[in-house]
Amino acid sequence: MSDDAVFITGHSTSPTLPGTTGGFQENNASSPGQADAFVARLSTDLATLEQATWLGGPINESAFGMAQAPNGIIYVGGYDESPGFPGVGGGAIDDFAGGDSDGFLAAMSPDLALVAPEPSISISDFSANEGNGGSTIFTFNVTLSSAPGTNVSVLVQSVPGTATANTDYLTLFPTTLVFTPFGSLTRQVTVQVAGDFDQEPNEQFTVTLTNPNGVTIADGTGLGTIVNDDAVAAGPAEVPTLSFAALMMLALAIGAAAVMMIRS
Repeated sequence: MSDDAVFITGHSTSPTLPGTTGGFQENNASSPGQADAFVARLSTDLATLEQATWLGGPINESAFGMAQAPNGIIYVGGYDESPGFPGVGGGAIDDFAGGDSDGFLAAMSPDLALVAPEPSISISDFSANEGNGGSTIFTFNVTLSSAPGTNVSVLVQSVPGTATANTDYLTLFPTTLVFTPFGSLTRQVTVQVAGDFDQEPNEQFTVTLTNPNGVTIADGTGLGTIVNDDAVAAGPAEVPTLSFAALMMLALAIGAAAVMMIRS
């Protein structure tokens, strides 16, 4: 656990618990005689209760164990008899499944102010000129919303669109990106786009995120737009044309002028 604090967990049937102001759950939500779980943070000399929080619904909850991840996230495990356990939105199971009791696992910030959600992940778009030779690097940013409590991963790969794989760009084969608790929140994925002199419309491909492990995909499609930068060649100058009626009128006019010249 943390070097600068001591965390304890358990359960209590008491209607009040000291130090819960500012915590994730300030009040005991259980009915009289029922228990809620609690988590408390104390100074290392145990002289100061720095923060506490209830954790539970209207019936019985009890916490039996806890651990702290390298990034400080507190994981608390126990059993639950309540529908509507707090903070389960977005979890693997988001409500009480029935029976006598369910197990629960909660992830909390070190200050006990909130239940830490599973981080989300997204990928950016990228657009650039294709160039007239060699290759242009398209860079896509894959970003976590927050630091994970443990290693998390996602699968990334390219998918053809109007752009043709291995002609307009080199295929990015399925690759697993791993994010660690103390690592960067952003990883970069690159795709090589081939330059040419072809006059063609803009072309597109995508880089997709799939198979999330420990993360929720918020935006799993990065759009790559290959912008055509080859100008359309100028064609031959257009020769003006006259209609048949116009040609006849011109001929008559020329003939009349010739007669006038002869008579003069």
